[in-house]
Order: sequence, then structure tokens, then C-alpha cells
Amino acid sequence: MLDLGSHRKKPITHHNDGDWARQAIANEIRTEVTPQEQARLAAARPVNAEAYQLYLKGRFFWNKGTEEDFRAAKKYFECALEIDPNYGQALVGLSYYFLSTDELAPKVAMPKAKDYALKALAVDNSLSDAHTTLATVRFNADWDWPGAEKEYVQAITLNPNDAEGRRAYSWSRIRSDQGR
Repeated sequence: MLDLGSHRKKPITHHNDGDWARQAIANEIRTEVTPQEQARLAAARPVNAEAYQLYLKGRFFWNKGTEEDFRAAKKYFECALEIDPNYGQALVGLSYYFLSTDELAPKVAMPKAKDYALKALAVDNSLSDAHTTLATVRFNADWDWPGAEKEYVQAITLNPNDAEGRRAYSWSRIRSDQGR
């Protein structure tokens, strides 16, 4: 709970209006950065703003979930890669596209999804989404369940808040338990 303490008694003037509240909130939300987070922040590479905007548009369409929107997302990811061919997130976006599309047969789409995930990991091995897409390919196409589990665990280790990684991992666990 936010402790306003003695600050309640201080008169608020135009000059310090809200300063005490901002300070109390800042004191309350201080967090510690883990060594893993520090390493990830230190290793972050600069991102081209235009490529990033195109990537975000691609994610917007991909998240809509229709085949038509998947195709629109693919175009945005490709445009981002034209600007920055080593933009890991756009490579992951194309990996997700090939995992999700009905445009291609799985025998054609899954190797493409795997290739894009591996390219993204070659650019930045800390991309949890790339580990998730690689794990999904290993599980669904390669039938490499131990390899898939390793990638899912890596994705969740890198980003414990990744809902997609956790969803895909739990779904793979259910399916692998049913297949035993």
C-alpha cells in the first residue's frame, strides 16, 4: 500500500503540486533488475524506428487471427526486414506467420517457420518468441518433444511473463502426455 505518511499534512501549492505524490509513488515502485535482465539490456541492439513501426503493424494484424490478417502481417514483417534484414523480431514475426498460415501446406510452411526462428536466434539468442516458435515447430513438425521442451523452457526462462510461450508449452505438455 502506498504510504503517504506525513505528506498528507503538507499544503499543496502550485510550485510543488504533486511532487510529494510522485516521489511517494517512485519510492513505492522501485524494483531490482536481475543479472539476466541487466545482461539483456546491455546486449540490446539499436532498432530502426521505421522497421519497428512496420513490425508493430504486422503484430497488430497477426493478432487479429484471420488468414487475411496473417497475410497482411507477413507483408509488414517483410517490409521491416527490407529496412533492417537483421531485425530479429520481424524474423520471429515471419516464423509465427508460417506456423499459422493455411496458405501453404504444413510440409512447406513448417520448414520456413523453423528457418526464420533459427535466423532470429542467430541474430539474438535472447528472443523468447524465437525460442517459442522453434519449440512449436520441433513439437508439431519434427516430433522432437525433448527438443521442443528445451526451447519452451528457454523461452519462459528468458521471459517469464510470455503468455504465448506458457500457453504453447502447456498445450505441448498436454498433447505429449496424451501421446504416451
